[in-house]
Amino acid sequence: MQPDPLYRSVLDSPFGPLTLLVSERGARAIHFGALAGPPGTSDSERHTAALARQLREYFRGKRREFDLPLDWQGTTFQQKVWRALLRIPYGQTASYGDVARAIRHPRAFRAVGGANRRNPLPILVPCHRVLGSDGSLTGYSGPTRLDIKAGLLALEQKQPWCSPSHRSHAAFPSGKAARGGRAALPAGKIGAKGCAPSPQN
Repeated sequence: MQPDPLYRSVLDSPFGPLTLLVSERGARAIHFGALAGPPGTSDSERHTAALARQLREYFRGKRREFDLPLDWQGTTFQQKVWRALLRIPYGQTASYGDVARAIRHPRAFRAVGGANRRNPLPILVPCHRVLGSDGSLTGYSGPTRLDIKAGLLALEQKQPWCSPSHRSHAAFPSGKAARGGRAALPAGKIGAKGCAPSPQN
């Protein structure tokens, strides 16, 4: 079977370059750093324009939710976790246990952490809003990216933050994030598969 065509561009962001990958069905992946795509990927700012625009709006504080089709690739369990992450509101946080309970697997918080780390669409699917049960910053999808996780939370909670090139510690003392409020994630139906909530929701 012929693989789906993928399109790539690199976006400058407050957190360094982001590599955007988009298929014909939607956003496939966001990588921290300027990376090559899989074999057969074509560079195309036209195909990635909508994703790049919404990310720029987010970084400027002009967008709180994304309205884009998502074409994530993962197991059934991983996709269930990623859909639950879409329900954590902008500026709020949840624990791994909260997410586990929301997907009706209350003891699977470690598996939730694994799915969080494998999230192919950080920022769009807000794994940065998931904290340890004590409020600590824990694993993020990119290597050594806890600093970025702190920065994304600071951006959403309108707290001061400076780039890693200007400091060696996360903006929050003792590795803990200040919370803008705990999100309510009741167990139940998760949003439509592969589609982020629209700004009207």
